[in-house]
Amino acid sequence: MSKLVTVMSFDYSANAAIAKSILESNGIECVLKNDTISSIYPLPQFSEIELQVLESQIEAAKSLLQEGGFLKDEN
Repeated sequence: MSKLVTVMSFDYSANAAIAKSILESNGIECVLKNDTISSIYPLPQFSEIELQVLESQIEAAKSLLQEGGFLKDEN
């Protein structure tokens, strides 16, 4: 059984939702951890929204997030 791992963190709920949508539309199972408030305002530093994927899908997720402009090569 694969465990969930954080592939990215977000300050804005909207950005996290877009990234999640990209992954899900490409068959990557994912969840948003700490997404308790939908807001256009940044969240406090201690409550970043974590985009988590199954450990077995992390490389595919990183590739899709890079194509979508969320991750840079050095991340």
